[in-house]
Amino acid sequence: MHAQLDQAGLPHHTFTDDALHVVLRVSEGVLRAVRNLCVGALIEAVRDRTKTVDLKQINAVLMQPHWRHNTRDEPQQPAVFTNQKPKN
Repeated sequence: MHAQLDQAGLPHHTFTDDALHVVLRVSEGVLRAVRNLCVGALIEAVRDRTKTVDLKQINAVLMQPHWRHNTRDEPQQPAVFTNQKPKN
């Protein structure tokens, strides 16, 4: 990802650590999924007029129907990731 950011002339901190972790987890090791999710998140960041991609932008991309793998077994609402730690 850093090589791609370098090629685009963007700093490495364009994606927050939380956003990067979600991208890696959701993509399941598929490079095309990483690329598509990152490009979608960058577009969302432009819409939000921010220079940093965070969970808000990642979630906006993941809400789109084509990111759902198996709609029959999915819950009604897609998973939403936050910076908050789960309550015990």
